Amino acid sequence: MDNTRLLLFIALSFTALLLWEAWQRDHAPAPQPAPTEQAATPGASTPAGGADIPSAAPAAATAPEAAPAQADTAPTVTVVTDVLEVRISTRGGDLREADLLDYPVSVDRPDEPVRLLEDGPGRFFVAQSGLRGSGSEEPTHYARYTAAASEYRLADGQQELVVPLEWVSPEGVRVIKRYRFTRGDHLVVVEHEVRNGSGAVWTGRQYRQLVRSKPTHSRGMVRTYTGGVIYSPEEKYEKYDFSDMADAPLARDISDGWAAVIEHYFLAAWVPERGEPNHYYSKVLPNDHFVLGLIGPDRSLAPGESTVFRSRLYVGPKIQSRLEQIAEGLELTVDYGALTILAKPIFWLLQKIHALVGNWGWAI
Repeated sequence: MDNTRLLLFIALSFTALLLWEAWQRDHAPAPQPAPTEQAATPGASTPAGGADIPSAAPAAATAPEAAPAQADTAPTVTVVTDVLEVRISTRGGDLREADLLDYPVSVDRPDEPVRLLEDGPGRFFVAQSGLRGSGSEEPTHYARYTAAASEYRLADGQQELVVPLEWVSPEGVRVIKRYRFTRGDHLVVVEHEVRNGSGAVWTGRQYRQLVRSKPTHSRGMVRTYTGGVIYSPEEKYEKYDFSDMADAPLARDISDGWAAVIEHYFLAAWVPERGEPNHYYSKVLPNDHFVLGLIGPDRSLAPGESTVFRSRLYVGPKIQSRLEQIAEGLELTVDYGALTILAKPIFWLLQKIHALVGNWGWAI
């Protein structure tokens, strides 16, 4: 009898720990990352030769030459909404910095928001996108865009903020890259509008990728998974961590999936349009940076024609109710581990009790 009670006590204690950790993932502020001894060079996510650019087609083996790795000195555009403050580089239109304004790094520093994306020393995590296309130049994440303003702010009463960047090829192909921000939301719509002003057919395809340096710490009290995640209707939720990328590059064709890099409380995820087939890939760069991305199908434009490539980029907290609205399976990034079948319904019940009593302590 005493052994039975002991086993029940251990099981209940372990369940309580899982619930506490789950609550921490969704609601507790994250601590400031500790500095690392070996700092990464800002903007140096790409070695010479364009090693981080996906092939123009699955069978292709070459990529356009790119400038050697160096600090990103291109002008930037600052965007401020009610929940996000981001910095977009005019070099490729990369999203190189993202502060989550509603999430302070700690209760002791309530005015300092969590910085999820950044290209500073010690930690590199950026979202890139571009087009592989025909012509003498391509609007990849190395292309130099122009911006009409250096700062955009969501005004009181304004529901959407559109930030346009522009690039034109020597042949007259014009690309307008737009970021669409919505009030109260961490989901950003990214568009590449292509207008073929050349005298020849233009053919191109859209790619989107996340680039991250290998982490040396965990934000949470308990060490948790930090790395890549992909989702497909066939295989569902799959972790693809940095060691997996080093052992064997990802190469898979998926429709209605998504790709993300997650950490304890937060994630960044690229979500393509529904029904769009994409080739998912990974790369390991010489500077210990890891690339997880997807590239879509070709589109061809006759002279004078235009098209718009669209994707969604989520940069924010692991809030299950919001994530499940964005894409199938995205809420699984709130990872309960092996005991999901037990912990998930118990956590659902915990949320319902909290909604009634208004206190997490009483709910637990």
